[in-house]
Amino acid sequence: MKKLIVMLAVCAFALTGKVSAQGAGKVSMNDISFAADIKEGLNNILIKGGKGTLQFMKKGDIISDVEVRQVSGAIIKLRASRLQGTLNNGRSFSSPDKSIDLLISKPEGISNGKEHCTINIYQRTTLTVSP
Repeated sequence: MKKLIVMLAVCAFALTGKVSAQGAGKVSMNDISFAADIKEGLNNILIKGGKGTLQFMKKGDIISDVEVRQVSGAIIKLRASRLQGTLNNGRSFSSPDKSIDLLISKPEGISNGKEHCTINIYQRTTLTVSP
């Protein structure tokens, strides 16, 4: 019983620390969703709104070497991940700092050897709020 009380106290402390840390800035999401045709081999897909290019390799059902190439020239490499609420089928990716999540849907159709998919990019930004 004492262990349970200690564990609950530690969890409560951890949660309140996380909540107060989040209050230091404002977190916003910049979501982008668009349709794309994906082919075998190297893919370079323009991100909706002219925000850069999504580049990756596709071999069969496997997507790898995923990068977001921003207009500024910055390259962000994404790793396979498991986004909350999705099955990890090799089509979910995140940046190392978790500021960008990418989800490529299962093929919605195939035409001329290209898969028709929906791409969702979720970008978290933290804005510093002055007191």
